[in-house]
Amino acid sequence: MSTALLIIHENVEEMEAITPWDLLRRGGVDLTVASREDSLTVKAKEGATLTADVSLEEALKKDYDCIILPGGPGVMQLKDDERVLDAVKSYAAREKLVAAICAAPLVLQNAGVLEGKSFTAHFSVQNTLPALEMNAPVVEDENLVTSQGPGTAIPFSLKILERLEGQDAVEQVKKAICLPS
Repeated sequence: MSTALLIIHENVEEMEAITPWDLLRRGGVDLTVASREDSLTVKAKEGATLTADVSLEEALKKDYDCIILPGGPGVMQLKDDERVLDAVKSYAAREKLVAAICAAPLVLQNAGVLEGKSFTAHFSVQNTLPALEMNAPVVEDENLVTSQGPGTAIPFSLKILERLEGQDAVEQVKKAICLPS
């Protein structure tokens, strides 16, 4: 069973947090949800209240096969959080899977892991990330998986699941959620 760490934060985009949270667990991934805030409970962008499993400090005591960063306005604090930047650098250096959606590739940029990589992100950060690819909802480059936003959260999550558990797990989840072909 693969393991993954999903980091949530104040003003996280709900769909970008909940979709991988749900689909990876359905697919058999041992997913830990960590809050980067002082509380395990965070208020998401559209008002939902999300409760993490553990604090970021507690989560970072363990190692995972993948680290996942959802976007939303809270990325502006996430991208300057040394704990998160150090974790992303460490995962990238060890060629572990690093996944970011929406504005969260800004964290990858600050961690210095986008150099020479293909990636995508939300169009709102194109001025800051001019090399982003706008023609694909999900971009994979070696150990990086990036995606554009809430509307691409399902293909993003399924790509992570494929990388961690294989295509059979993806097909089982797609069938379970009645995802049209």
